Amino acid sequence: MPIALGGGGLFVVLQAQGIAAAGGYSPVGPSFFPTVIGALMLLIAPLLALGVWRAHAAHADAALQPPRIHALGWLLAAVAIGALGIERVGFVPAMTVAFVLAAQAFPRQSTTGSVATKSDATNTNGRSGRTLLADFAVAIPFALTTWFLFTVGLGLRLPAGWLSALPGA
Repeated sequence: MPIALGGGGLFVVLQAQGIAAAGGYSPVGPSFFPTVIGALMLLIAPLLALGVWRAHAAHADAALQPPRIHALGWLLAAVAIGALGIERVGFVPAMTVAFVLAAQAFPRQSTTGSVATKSDATNTNGRSGRTLLADFAVAIPFALTTWFLFTVGLGLRLPAGWLSALPGA
C-alpha cells in the first residue's frame, strides 16, 4: 500500500505539471492543489511504510492477517465511480455512490463496540452493525452539503445532474 500511495502521489504531481494555466492575476493556478495533494501523498507514503514495518516487526511471531484485498477493490471502485460518474449523472449521485462503496472497505462495528466478525449476529445483508441504508443516510446529506457549499458558497460550478433545476445551480 505505501508503494501504491507513493506511486499515485508521483503520478498526480507529474500530471498536475501538465495543467495549462489560464492567464490571470492569481498566483495560485489550476495545478496548485493537485500538486499539493500529490506532494502530501509522497510525504505520507514513507510514514505509512514505517508504520507497516513496525507493525510487522511487533507481530512477527504472531500469525499475520491476510491482506484485505477486497477493501482495496471497494476503494478503487469508489474512485472509478466518482471520477466516471460525476460528469454523467452529476456530483451528488456520483459522490453518494462513491461514499457508500468506500464505506464497504472498512470493518463494521458490532453493537458491542468491537469490530464485527463472521461469528457475530448479522443482519439480512450478512453484515453486522452499520447497514447499507445507514451508509446512504450519511452519504446523501454529505454530498448535498458539499455540492451546496461549493456551488453557492464558493461560486464554483460542480456538475449538478438532477440538481440543475435548483436556482443558482
